[in-house]
Amino acid sequence: MAANPTVAVNGHDVVVEGADYAGLSLVKANFSSAKLKGACLDEADLSGANLNSADLSGATFRRAVLEGTNFHNAVLDGATFEDVRKSANLDLSYARLNGVWAEDVNLERANLAAAHGTH
Repeated sequence: MAANPTVAVNGHDVVVEGADYAGLSLVKANFSSAKLKGACLDEADLSGANLNSADLSGATFRRAVLEGTNFHNAVLDGATFEDVRKSANLDLSYARLNGVWAEDVNLERANLAAAHGTH
């Protein structure tokens, strides 16, 4: 975990760059506007979590559960989504997706409205 992280109970002003959340249950967690650059969210359960406007540049989501997760307006540049277990109702609307690596992710029911970036 990054030195001297700042964490607020309601999820605002969260600064935990490089944090390791691997395998944790973060169901319905509120990380709105959080700075989570390089966070490891491998095998984490983020079902219904709010990551609206969060900076998740370089974060990893290997084998994560992202059912109903809100990434609206999030920065996901360079993030890795690999072998995601559940991704129904994933909201990536207005998300920035430059250089995202996505393999074995079902985006069939995902909201990609106005998402932008390059693979």
